[in-house]
Amino acid sequence: MPQDLWYKVARTIAKAGQILMPISDTLIKLLRIIITEEQAKFLLIFKKPSLNFNQIKEKSDLDETQLKKILNDLMYNGVITGTTSRSTGVKVYRLMGPFPGIFEFTFMRGEATEKEKKLVKLFDRLFEEMSQATQKNYDELIPQYKKIVPAIARVVPVEKEIETP
Repeated sequence: MPQDLWYKVARTIAKAGQILMPISDTLIKLLRIIITEEQAKFLLIFKKPSLNFNQIKEKSDLDETQLKKILNDLMYNGVITGTTSRSTGVKVYRLMGPFPGIFEFTFMRGEATEKEKKLVKLFDRLFEEMSQATQKNYDELIPQYKKIVPAIARVVPVEKEIETP
């Protein structure tokens, strides 16, 4: 079951991204470093890339305190983002794809621990795998890439701490 779980969560995260990506051992290894098994199981509720807090609460068996903790941990790890809708005031959580998304959010804190060094090597390998797959399937991929909508999220490194209001 655990390997099946990681394949499913990798597929869920890959589908949330804008760039077509095969599910590989490299992607699964990368995710196993970034998220826990409990978080992986939780992420499978994201059948749609965006869910509000109440939708997540309905699909989860976690109480509100546990739910807020897992959502905050996943946001800290760059796997999801959470924004409050200006029109409704409801917090909406969006599952991030590998890139753009998890890649940028994972490294924007500028940390250089052993964990980040492992992730850099895995992301590098993932980019190489994608490059090879793109070259091999170039003619089939170009029409699909033309359909991709420009990114709706932007990462802007500020390089200073911003106080929370």
